[in-house]
Amino acid sequence: MPSDAKPTLAPTKSDWSDPPSRREWITDTLFELGELHIEQIANALHVSTATAYRDAQTLENQGIVIRSKGFLRAIAPSTAELPAAVRAKRQLDEKRTLAHAAAKLVSPGDVIILDDSTTNMPLIPILKHIKSLTIITNSLYVAREFSEVHSIQLILLGGNYMNWADSFYGTHATEMVKDFRADISFMSDAAVWAGAIYNPKDFVVNMKRAILGASHRKVLMLDHNKFSRAAWQRTASLEEFTTIFTTTRASFKDVENLRKYCSDVRVV
Repeated sequence: MPSDAKPTLAPTKSDWSDPPSRREWITDTLFELGELHIEQIANALHVSTATAYRDAQTLENQGIVIRSKGFLRAIAPSTAELPAAVRAKRQLDEKRTLAHAAAKLVSPGDVIILDDSTTNMPLIPILKHIKSLTIITNSLYVAREFSEVHSIQLILLGGNYMNWADSFYGTHATEMVKDFRADISFMSDAAVWAGAIYNPKDFVVNMKRAILGASHRKVLMLDHNKFSRAAWQRTASLEEFTTIFTTTRASFKDVENLRKYCSDVRVV
C-alpha cells in the first residue's frame, strides 16, 4: 500500500460478498475522504485486489469515480450527477426527516408533482396513506411505487428515458408538465448557493422550471450537503419557493441565507 494512504478504514460489516454493498461503501468513503487506493479498498473489505479493481471499473463506467495509477477519486458533483440508486442512499435519515415535515402540507384530494429528486423518495410511503391524491411524476421509480395504490390517480410524464435517473426527460416530458396545474410540488436540486438552486444538466433544469411554473405551492427540501456542493447551471431563485425545508445539520449561516429569499423557511 502507498505510504501516504490513509490506514484507518474500518467498515462495520464483516461480509462484503455483495457487490452493490461494496460499491456503496466505496462511494461513501470516497466522498468523505476524497481518495482511496485499490489496495486500501481490498484490505478494508477483505476482498481480492482483482475484485476491488472490478468494483472500481463499474463505478468508473457509471461516471462516479476517476481511476489513475491505482487511486480512485470521486468525480466532482459539479460535473456529474450521481446515479439515482447512489443518491437515494445518501443522507437518508435527513431525507426522512424532511419528508415527514413536508408531508404535513398535503391535504386529501391534492394534485401533487413529484420530480425524480431522491429527497422525494421518503415521501412516498407517507403519501400512500392520504386519500384521493393525484400524483404527477417523471420518475419511473415513483410511478412504480404508486401504481398499485388504488386511491391515488397516477400520471406519468413521458419522454426520453434516462437510465441513470430512472426517469423521463426531454422536450416531450417538459411540455407535458405545462398542461397541468398542481396544488403543490416537491423537489430538491444538486446544489444551493446564494439565492438560487443549481444543477449540472440542462434537461433537468428545464423539467424543474416547468414543474415550478405548473405548481401553486412550491416546496424545496434541502439536506445539509446541498450547501457544500457546486453545480454550474442556475435552476431557479429561492424566491420562487413557497416553503423551504432544511435540517438542523445545516449551518446557522446557511439557514439565514435561505431566509433572505423565502419567508417560510423551516428547520426540522
